[in-house]
Amino acid sequence: MDTTAPGGVYDEDNRARGATNAEEVTKVLRDLLPDSLVKEALSSTWDREAQILGMHPDLVVIHRSSFFHPLNGELGFGSPLFPNDAAKTKWELLYRMADDKLFSFLGLVGTVRPHTKFLVYSRGTDPNWLKPEFRMRWVTMLEQRFPAVKGRVTTMLIVGGKAGTFRDPQVAEELRSHVKRILGLQESVR
Repeated sequence: MDTTAPGGVYDEDNRARGATNAEEVTKVLRDLLPDSLVKEALSSTWDREAQILGMHPDLVVIHRSSFFHPLNGELGFGSPLFPNDAAKTKWELLYRMADDKLFSFLGLVGTVRPHTKFLVYSRGTDPNWLKPEFRMRWVTMLEQRFPAVKGRVTTMLIVGGKAGTFRDPQVAEELRSHVKRILGLQESVR
C-alpha cells in the first residue's frame, strides 16, 4: 500500500506515470508470493478499509508516509527544510495527523484480522525514522494504543536517503528477507 502523491513515490519514472512504490514492491516479491500480491493506491480521501479487511491479508506492506504525502501535496507544507518555525510546526502537526490515520488503519486491521502482520517502510520523510530507537518507540506507541497488533509490526528503513529505492539490490533483498521472516518462509534473516 502506498501513495501516488509525487513526494511519496521513490522512482522518477513511477512518479511520471502516476504509479506507486507498490509497483516496485510487487516486482521484488513476485517470485515469493506470485498469486497473492495486491497493490493499493492511497490518496488523501482513501477510505477502503473494508475492502482491505475483506481480503484477509496475511501481510500488509505499507509506506509510513502514504497518508502524509497526499495531504502535504494538497496543503503545500513542503519538505523538512523549513523557512521558519511556523512552517516546521505545521508540517509536524500534519505528519502527526497522518501517523494517527496510519495507526488507526493498522489498529483496525490488526484488531479485526488477528493473523495479519505489518511491514511499515520509509526512507525518512520524517527524519526521526532514521533512528532505530525512534522506530522501536513508534511500534511501542502503536502497540500501546492497539494491543491487538503487539508483536506483529516490523519497520524498515529504506537506505539511501532521498535516493533510496526498492530497485537497489540491497533494499530489495532486505525487503525479501523481512517478508520471508514475517511469513515464516525461512528460519531467520541474515
